[in-house]
Amino acid sequence: IDDTSKILAKHGQKLPLLGYVREGKVVVYDGQKRVQSATSSGLTELEVKIKAPPVNNREEYEDSRRVNLERSAQTALDDAIQWQKMIANGDYESNQELAKRLNVSESTVSKTLGINRIPERLLLNMSGHPSTSALSIAYEISNIFGHAKFKDDLEAATMLAEDIIAETIKNDLSRSQVTAL
Repeated sequence: IDDTSKILAKHGQKLPLLGYVREGKVVVYDGQKRVQSATSSGLTELEVKIKAPPVNNREEYEDSRRVNLERSAQTALDDAIQWQKMIANGDYESNQELAKRLNVSESTVSKTLGINRIPERLLLNMSGHPSTSALSIAYEISNIFGHAKFKDDLEAATMLAEDIIAETIKNDLSRSQVTAL
């Protein structure tokens, strides 16, 4: 955000944000980082291209996800949290519907949702590193929290996961190396 703030302050806005109007307010679905950067750098105006509003939460999420995937900003951790909320809210009736709508396998949905077993504090640490925010690695780490050995010992599972996360970040471990640990 700091880097984007400097660029906006020096060169101005190059691309419009994408948004729609809901209840008299503009909702930005492409360009939140630029909004935060503009605020940080003191800019008071940004160009927004207004599109038709999404029909429902599911369509809004799918549009936003598509934009993020095109920019490689969407991670398995992002998906895990959002998918769990949307299934709980009834935006998707089932894992199968989610898989079909997003054009991913049911196995991918299951593994991605499994990431939610990891405590939020650890997810935050993992989100800052490409290796630990990848589905394959995050899923292996989540398996610690589903293992029978740690069924009644969340503290021990968390300590092991912390060690594996640190080792993965430090040495850029592969999935098989994480699994072995």
